Amino acid sequence: MKKGVYLTILLVLWGSCKQDDEIYPGPFSGPKNEKSYIDYFTHVSGIQATVFSGVLVDEAQQLFFYLKRDTSQNYKDLKEGISVLVQSDSRCSVGFSWFSDNPGFYKYANLIGDTLYNSSKRPPWSNAIIDTLQSIQIMTDQDFDQQHPKGSDVSKYFKVFFSNPYLVVKNHYQIYTGEYAYRLEDAINEAPYAILGRSLEETDFRSYPFMNDSWICVLTTAPEADGAYRFTVKVIKKNGDLLTAQTKQSIHIKGR
Repeated sequence: MKKGVYLTILLVLWGSCKQDDEIYPGPFSGPKNEKSYIDYFTHVSGIQATVFSGVLVDEAQQLFFYLKRDTSQNYKDLKEGISVLVQSDSRCSVGFSWFSDNPGFYKYANLIGDTLYNSSKRPPWSNAIIDTLQSIQIMTDQDFDQQHPKGSDVSKYFKVFFSNPYLVVKNHYQIYTGEYAYRLEDAINEAPYAILGRSLEETDFRSYPFMNDSWICVLTTAPEADGAYRFTVKVIKKNGDLLTAQTKQSIHIKGR
């Protein structure tokens, strides 16, 4: 009965999707145990960008976590975790893991071997993108330093952090501790996870198929002067498609 109610709601929302096998990923929870670790697969048809502070990265311990999320107009310095959050804003996904008769979902779950999870431990960021990315670039709207005037690519000054649920599947549903891995301060429900952190400029996202659909870019070098900065993000997909978004507000950053 409950599954029927959920299905009815999803079909109402289905009309906004672009592809016949897509379903909007609503805020629902499925059965207690899932045989798939990934909740749903999604297309990247657009992006949104938000700038804020409050991400804490402990490089000595390879630890990553949110300290808080602050969008106030107070001046921030690097130790406050100044970040640009880039997210896919696609409304559509290829079904849910907890619809057992969902051929759209299992087309991909079977392809990557995600059919043996059988656990109620659900981590955050466990959805995966279908459209592999190539690169993410961040441009500044103000002079950043002498080498990077207004409009320049300042990706070299950011480190990107993202979840890659496919690595968990490949790692037999264990926490990923390999190359570029970071630990979470609080692992929700002790569920396995894979959090990676790399220099944004040096990251070739083609190496990370089926990763999560949000990417946190943490500023690692301050601008030369105090100022209010907005950023434009460019996402290039593997097929060459270009997606752009500008942060909706400025962030006040203390200079070097």
